[in-house]
Amino acid sequence: MRKASQQVSESASQRKAKAMPGLLLGVLDGGPLERRVVRLLDSRVPWARRWRWAAMVGCVAMMGMLSTGLVVFGVRPVLAQILHASGPLPSFEVATIKRAGDGPVAITGAKNVLNSIGTTKAMIEGAYNIPYGADDRLIGGPSWVNSDRYIVQGKLPDELFAKWQTMPVNERRTQGSLMKQALLADRFKLKVHFEMRELPVYELVVVKGGAKLKLTKPVDPNAPPAATGPLSAYYMDRSSPEHSLIVNRNAQGALEMTTTGMTPAQVAADLIGAAGDDLGGRTVVNKTGLDGQYDFTLKWAPQQTASAPGADNASPENEAPSIFTALEEQLGLKLVPAKGMVEVVVIDSIERPTEN
Repeated sequence: MRKASQQVSESASQRKAKAMPGLLLGVLDGGPLERRVVRLLDSRVPWARRWRWAAMVGCVAMMGMLSTGLVVFGVRPVLAQILHASGPLPSFEVATIKRAGDGPVAITGAKNVLNSIGTTKAMIEGAYNIPYGADDRLIGGPSWVNSDRYIVQGKLPDELFAKWQTMPVNERRTQGSLMKQALLADRFKLKVHFEMRELPVYELVVVKGGAKLKLTKPVDPNAPPAATGPLSAYYMDRSSPEHSLIVNRNAQGALEMTTTGMTPAQVAADLIGAAGDDLGGRTVVNKTGLDGQYDFTLKWAPQQTASAPGADNASPENEAPSIFTALEEQLGLKLVPAKGMVEVVVIDSIERPTEN
């Protein structure tokens, strides 16, 4: 085991056929197996391969080979904003890094250990909150960052682990990403800088007939605590029970987003996490002109062939519309292709780590 310290990044997205789909770095705080497998299914690979990998992981878990600790599968959650450290980076007390093969991997560890598997590129994307599918927001680096897969096991310092138990989900996510930045700087010698570049985006606008959004009702101080949402959620952004966005997948593969107290700007930021395949990794920019907080439900089906407005309305498996149609029909909102200035991460230098 080796001490991990200092600046810079890791986690989130892997689409090479030879890399294991869906097993990427990201902090999911040790949810149940269902949550891990649901997130494993969510990667840009053919559906048949996603289910095959999910079944393999499920079998390994049932044999008792997966850790009872914080095993990290999946790409989500993702945020539109690049994560910048505002002070000294937190770091793992100790961290172990080993090369992983192309097949499934069984890892074990204690409850205060973050276990992660992914490509080097996935680590960097996750550490800086580069949205899933937004490949054009990570620039540079040698070719091996796209293919070399590593198993990373990082022990949380006791003090941080104690705080971890009561942190909101988003704060745990941020702390985990910052620790990965420190690990990448220390062990991979990663150095990066940030730039603004013009890239394809989607603008979220209100349709001519007006938005169909319901303003959030004031919270009744005497009401019972709101539900925190299922741990098996496909995607979840929750700063508190009163401000949350939760996406669940049904048996037919359709998705249902339920929001409580979220602004259109927050929803725009989360859309790429909830519908990354259909949006082609594009950042979504809020242009609705609305600044209230809203509660709503949105139902759609992931479209494997839908990459722009006007694509087929419904998936063959069910009657749910595409994300583009669902937004217009159910919420009175529309995604319009555009160009916009988007922050990117540029790799200045990086080295393969010494394994231990």
